[in-house]
Amino acid sequence: MKKLNVLTRMLLLVALLVGSTSSVWADVIESNFTDKDCHVGTGELQWTGTNTTSFESSGSARGVQSNKNITAMVFTSNASQTATLGTITKVVVTASANADRDMTVTIGDNAFGSAQTVRNGSTYANTDYTFTGSASGTIVVSIAPSGSKSTCWIKKIVVTYNASKEPSISAEDIELEGSDTSGEISYSIANAVDGASVVPTCDDEWISNFSVNAGTKKVTFDVEENTGAPREGTVTLTYKKDEDVYDAVAVKVTQGGFINYTLATQVVPGRHYIITNGTNGTIKAMGKQNDNNRAAVNISATLGEASVSTSAGVYEFVISGDMTTGYYTIYDVENSKYLYAASSSSNHLKIQDNIDANSRWTIEINGGTGVATIKAKDSSNRNWMRNNGTIFSCYTSDQSDIYLFERDGDTSVQNADVSIAANKEWITYCCPFALDFSEDIEGLEGAYTISSHISGATTLTATKMNGMVKAGTGLLLHAANVDADNAQAIAIKMAGTGVEQSGNMLKGVIVDTAITPTDGDYTNLGLKNGSFVPYSAEGTIAARKAYLQIPTADMPTAGAKLSIVFDEEGTEPSSETDGINAVVNTVENGVRYNLAGQKVGADYKGIIVVNGKKYLNK
Repeated sequence: MKKLNVLTRMLLLVALLVGSTSSVWADVIESNFTDKDCHVGTGELQWTGTNTTSFESSGSARGVQSNKNITAMVFTSNASQTATLGTITKVVVTASANADRDMTVTIGDNAFGSAQTVRNGSTYANTDYTFTGSASGTIVVSIAPSGSKSTCWIKKIVVTYNASKEPSISAEDIELEGSDTSGEISYSIANAVDGASVVPTCDDEWISNFSVNAGTKKVTFDVEENTGAPREGTVTLTYKKDEDVYDAVAVKVTQGGFINYTLATQVVPGRHYIITNGTNGTIKAMGKQNDNNRAAVNISATLGEASVSTSAGVYEFVISGDMTTGYYTIYDVENSKYLYAASSSSNHLKIQDNIDANSRWTIEINGGTGVATIKAKDSSNRNWMRNNGTIFSCYTSDQSDIYLFERDGDTSVQNADVSIAANKEWITYCCPFALDFSEDIEGLEGAYTISSHISGATTLTATKMNGMVKAGTGLLLHAANVDADNAQAIAIKMAGTGVEQSGNMLKGVIVDTAITPTDGDYTNLGLKNGSFVPYSAEGTIAARKAYLQIPTADMPTAGAKLSIVFDEEGTEPSSETDGINAVVNTVENGVRYNLAGQKVGADYKGIIVVNGKKYLNK
């Protein structure tokens, strides 16, 4: 729901004041009686009745009655309410099926308007008796006997007063089913203006034929049945009188339809999925949460494709990667909670607010059949999500296979958020999920793997990644812009699957890992101040980092330096090229240039270009 902005509302107010004869707003309160005790609806003016003996709500619905006697029937307004109204300018009393009586109105103990005679007979049924003036205080409406006939019926009382508040209209957004052919918007008016009305408009062709009922404060309209994707439209309700516009509200109308899904062969973190027990024909899809399991809803699929009505009761789930542990989470979008295996002794599948061992899952999809194996991390053996034909829950074994269908056209993505500390240019990194380097990433010059150029040589190759990289790959990241005071925040898109980088000598660390200087026939090196140096003692390398592991036989002799050549073309490594990106400590031959194309000397520190290749000279 959108309100007009402040400037627009001010301009409308100025236009109204220029074109009107009064500088105040007329507000109206309509009180419709609901029983003989003079109760009225919420938001109406409250009244106390005297000598009110019965109430008629059926048949001719004449309202509150006073029996045939000689005592006056009196309606007294709520004093605390009327004290806030300000100046009252009009009181209208609707009477029906009356005997002859005299009606008077007082406000603040003073007569208001002229006394009027309530007439008898069908000609005068549902007649409005109007009293005008200018006064403030408690309102008293008195209907005294006149002649021998004294029965009288009162249906409602409408009070008009001058308010200093600006008129406004409000309404809530609405949702329709795809099969609906009509809709209804309820609205409310604050500080109403005499003679003003609500005018609905809409630019969306599937919404048409508006009708406004000012009495019930409802706007009805026609809509076309929706057999396609869910859609949204906007209906604008404008509150106006002639050319004076007081306020407007934009109401969003959402109509359900059908969402198309395709059998998933991989899980892309951040995307929307439905969970089924089959791929073809009439199958079951996971529905609402029961006490201890999930309902199964019938849908139709054709060879791994399904078009599902939004009113079918099928629930969507967002599957995300848990960066802390490397497991997946399965988020119930409708309930805003996480699925979890809930019992070690019973077949339970429930939802909860938090993420713990029971709500972290491994997900493996068989590429040939599409069968998804989804198991909770918890050690309980009742952690295998399955379908038994009527429900979805967690079991130890057996039951039906389940499948994941991804919403067609879903481009949602989860990012791996990486931080490069202030004044740093290089870091190592490892993500427990596949990463996408197919497009340029803000703040990142490049991501590299490192491999040996030639066995036994002291030159390594750092190859720039330009596609999907497999989960757990050790990487060397190069910041695009080094900031001396602020850390670099880099967001890398996660992918479903990635390519194995053969020959990569960077070992990714998914969880904190103990590091030793040597590992069998290999020497372990860590990145320190922009250079890889051998570990001198045992220690621990933190999760999401990587270290360089080189055959000890290939380590340079004392005093020699290990160089890393950058392959910026990003060719994928193979058993023949056996290489990827890196960092360089020195370059022995060739003319050196900086990135601006200027010739530099051997003592220049930073990225240099020699014979068309980039190096990092430390």
